[in-house]
Amino acid sequence: MIALYLLVLLVVVLIVLAYVIFILDIFLWKHDIDTSDDVLKIVISEIKETDYKNRNFIDLGCSKGSFCLRLKKQLPDLNIVGVDDNRLRILVAKLKNNFHKHKVTFVRKDIFNHDLRSANYIYTYLWPTILPWLEEKFNDELEQNTKVMCNETFLPNWEIKKQIKLFPKKKFSEYLFVYLKK
Repeated sequence: MIALYLLVLLVVVLIVLAYVIFILDIFLWKHDIDTSDDVLKIVISEIKETDYKNRNFIDLGCSKGSFCLRLKKQLPDLNIVGVDDNRLRILVAKLKNNFHKHKVTFVRKDIFNHDLRSANYIYTYLWPTILPWLEEKFNDELEQNTKVMCNETFLPNWEIKKQIKLFPKKKFSEYLFVYLKK
């Protein structure tokens, strides 16, 4: 009976500890805003404009992988890779992936060190200060006609193909900026 009590206590302590770690992760270390279902629908629409089957989609800064997993559920023939440098977030993404059996690849790596040459689609929801450096990486590594979709932030020197207002009814809306690599 005491062993069962100690086991339950240990589980409760681990759950509380995991919760505290996630709160610290969100508030102290990194940007962690999930992409909404409305944006997911727009991204799916953008991908479906092309022959996407067996093509490669990379989410740079995927956090805990929710967007990648929801996208894979809607487009099972799309190869999806989520990249984030946070060990805890990638662990959670991999656990959710195994649980849902979606076959998404999650990689713990700095986004500037991940090879993008195989990408057909890139998605970012990152701080605006990162985009100028990411633009250089895109120029160096992306193939012609790779579709790049940036949520709320834009590439300073690329020609915007589409600027989609994400929440048209709101006075101050976010935008999804869509580009094609020249």
